[in-house]
Amino acid sequence: MPWLPIYASRHDQAELFEYLNNSPDLAFIRSDGAGRWRAFEKLESWCDGRYCLWHTESGPLPLLQTWGKAHRVVNDPFEGWVEVRPGADKSQPYFGAGHPGIIWFNAYSSDPRSANVSTIGISSFEWIGNHYQALGNVAAPSTKALWGSLRRWVSKRAVKVPRDGPAQSTPAEIWAMSDALELFSKGIPGAPNPP
Repeated sequence: MPWLPIYASRHDQAELFEYLNNSPDLAFIRSDGAGRWRAFEKLESWCDGRYCLWHTESGPLPLLQTWGKAHRVVNDPFEGWVEVRPGADKSQPYFGAGHPGIIWFNAYSSDPRSANVSTIGISSFEWIGNHYQALGNVAAPSTKALWGSLRRWVSKRAVKVPRDGPAQSTPAEIWAMSDALELFSKGIPGAPNPP
């Protein structure tokens, strides 16, 4: 499964959320009450946590039914819907084992400028891609292009560093954005793993 890990401070996260807010083909899916979900074009504010992003050009979202019933679709995610069959984690929407039109953004700044924090946190983007292609769950070409565009955007604004930070001798594997790099230069280590 494609994964895009990023060392990002709270300042860097502001840049990431600005990019997401300005992406015309992405919508945030947020809770709209108990068991209700709704798509939003933009977020006015954010905090550390897991965010569901829907690539609007990927097609409709499935509305999963109870076992043994045919699935329907969410007619207009921007109008909202009631989830019939939630997943194990009721704090996030559930579209089955992996919907290729959904990208998850895990925002974890763990900014060392805050109290009681000693490392730079790892944020990340996750996408199921074509992992379930054998089951007919194929990513739209436009979603593949969107993922590639997201990776290129990050690579132009970040430098790949080893896990724990640039001072390590291990291979570079995690992108570090500008403010995170400044924190690394002050001797602050990166978190070895996401929370």
